[in-house]
Amino acid sequence: MKYDLLLEYDSNTRGCTGWFFFSISNTFKDNIVTINILNMSFNQKLYLMGMQPLIFSMKSFVKHKIGWHRAGFDIFYFKERLEKERHHNNEIRYFYTLRFSYRFKYEHDIVFFSAGYPYPFS
Repeated sequence: MKYDLLLEYDSNTRGCTGWFFFSISNTFKDNIVTINILNMSFNQKLYLMGMQPLIFSMKSFVKHKIGWHRAGFDIFYFKERLEKERHHNNEIRYFYTLRFSYRFKYEHDIVFFSAGYPYPFS
């Protein structure tokens, strides 16, 4: 299964896209999903150096008290051919794609994916 996602612009920015937070529900055990986030704004080299997205599985939390943790495999981060914009000095800025895969551990789970640790409003 493969999903292609386009991010909304980050709040209070001029068109930056770097933060993501989404969930996949009604999962099947051992099913592998590949996620492509197609319009990242920055060259985030941490993904190239082994950083993984953050994952939270509702069933893992209920059964084993496992909270947010880094997971995923086959992680790639690369520059797209698609131009984002031309800067005032005629420098071309490109979109980047984050691609990663994840294997679901439980049937009928809700699994959250995030770029960073979510925090409460309180």
